[in-house]
Amino acid sequence: MLGAGNLNFPSQVYASLGSDHEDYVSAGTWTLNVYPGKGQRLVAGLLAFGRAWLWKYPVGIYWIEDSASAVSGWYAKEASNQYGAAPTPHAVAQIDEAIVAFLSQTGSLVLMQESSGALTGATFTDLTKALNLRDFMRNTFNLGRLNRAQMLWYDDKKQLHVALAALGSSVEDRRLVVDFNEERTRVEVTTKDVNEALWAELDTDRIPRPIAGDNAGFVRKLDQVARAVDGSAYTFAMQTAPTDFSDVNARFMGYKLFRALHLEYAPSGNFSVSVEVIVDGRSMGTVTFLMDTAGSTLPFVLPGVLSGDELRRRTRDIVGEGYYLSLKLTESGQNNPKLARAWAEFDLVGVSR
Repeated sequence: MLGAGNLNFPSQVYASLGSDHEDYVSAGTWTLNVYPGKGQRLVAGLLAFGRAWLWKYPVGIYWIEDSASAVSGWYAKEASNQYGAAPTPHAVAQIDEAIVAFLSQTGSLVLMQESSGALTGATFTDLTKALNLRDFMRNTFNLGRLNRAQMLWYDDKKQLHVALAALGSSVEDRRLVVDFNEERTRVEVTTKDVNEALWAELDTDRIPRPIAGDNAGFVRKLDQVARAVDGSAYTFAMQTAPTDFSDVNARFMGYKLFRALHLEYAPSGNFSVSVEVIVDGRSMGTVTFLMDTAGSTLPFVLPGVLSGDELRRRTRDIVGEGYYLSLKLTESGQNNPKLARAWAEFDLVGVSR
């Protein structure tokens, strides 16, 4: 059992006896200094890629070179002097045998992957930068409370959950969820529950499911069919990034008159999803789409993840003129809409700026 980060020797690792993980003082225990001239202190560690990895705050990532037969020959090697971890042991989570995620000292989500071609044995990808989330993180979360952040990998749904405090909040009342299920990584923020603690428990099928403990002494299951807390619904909301459709055709970046909105969905009940149409940052009103089976049937089916239901399509007239379109979709009941795709019809009436 390894321990580290105590205030009097913040860069030293302590190892217990192999036969007694509570004994750190008897013959056979050992200590290891980890670059005492760099970083403030050790804050996190785990086993990955067949090695013991250690994170410092604010910068410094290291691994223990343990190829020598005796521990007296073991030493620390530096993997990164650019990244470090937020000042909490819960800032690091293992995703699989070859990937580790951690929350950096600046609030960035970083993936560390095993790499035989790198001198350090690992390569780093700043997911926050890759997904263009830097401003979002600063404007949404209280980065002054990163010492209380927590990370959890939900393997069954291939999601990384990060408990954070909202901007201006003094409790961890937001959960950033990074979904790796599809080719395109998706990100959402949930305001459901306060997350003072995150962990996983096995369900009846022996699958680890996420659990949260709040600041009022309640323990809650996070992955539930009904979208409710204590019987009360909370709002489902998602908003698309503004687009001028120039990624489809360069001509589409011109001035447009929007006239119709199409929504594809899998039937999931007799309820409606509201869609606010936003053009160049201005609201053009809201249209609703019923999620029942009455929509026109499309000639293909959803993948198995959505139970193989037939896709349906509904169309609504919309108004608005401008360059960029964004859609904000909401549902305030306890329902779980299954949305597949949305697209707009427009007429080009001007050249691009």
